[in-house]
Formats: sequence, C-alpha cells, structure tokens
Amino acid sequence: MWLVENYSQGTAYNLLTRVLSSPDWFQAVVSGVVFLMIFTVSLAGSLMIYENKDIS
Repeated sequence: MWLVENYSQGTAYNLLTRVLSSPDWFQAVVSGVVFLMIFTVSLAGSLMIYENKDIS
C-alpha cells in the first residue's frame, strides 16, 4: 500500500497497471518470458562457476 501511495504516478506503477489489466493470456506470456530470463541467467551463472571450479 505504501508503494501505491508514494509512487502512484510513476512509470513502474503505470507498467504494472497496464500488465494487470491486460488479458490473461498476455499475463501468462509475460510471466513465462520473465521465468525463462531468470532461468537462463541462473543457468549461465551456474555453468560459469562450475567451469571455473578446480576439481582435483
């Protein structure tokens, strides 16, 4: 509630309002894309750590 009161005219609020008022299929697509981006970054980070690890 504090965020809404203080940032009710900001860009993030407008974007969130637009996404939440969009059709359900669009929300599912946006959620899927965000999930895939997080998964890809996590996988890349894990592979970098694994490749640099000295196993002996």
